[in-house]
Amino acid sequence: RVPVGEVGLGRGEGPVFVAFGAGLCIAATNPLTGAFFLSQFLVMATQLPGPAQTCVLLMVPLEALGVALLAVSLLGSSRARRAARSWHRPIRFLAAGALLALAARSFYSLVG
Repeated sequence: RVPVGEVGLGRGEGPVFVAFGAGLCIAATNPLTGAFFLSQFLVMATQLPGPAQTCVLLMVPLEALGVALLAVSLLGSSRARRAARSWHRPIRFLAAGALLALAARSFYSLVG
């Protein structure tokens, strides 16, 4: 029996606006995204006139939102979720094997 507040969670259903708001807040407060875009556009913005600087500073969060919405629209479909479920185990084993190989190489260079 599923508790009342958790109906549909984990199946790609549930409160869509709450999930969207949480994702938007996480993306907006991500310091790495802000620092990256600020460092890229800071030099360019100093060479532009005032209105263009404002436009550049407004385009940074809009571009980040656009990329996130594009990723959601591509990866949020049922076809993409089925593909992710079917490839989850092989990709996980491949990643574990790669990490083991890197650990073995590091250990060999340390010992040998």
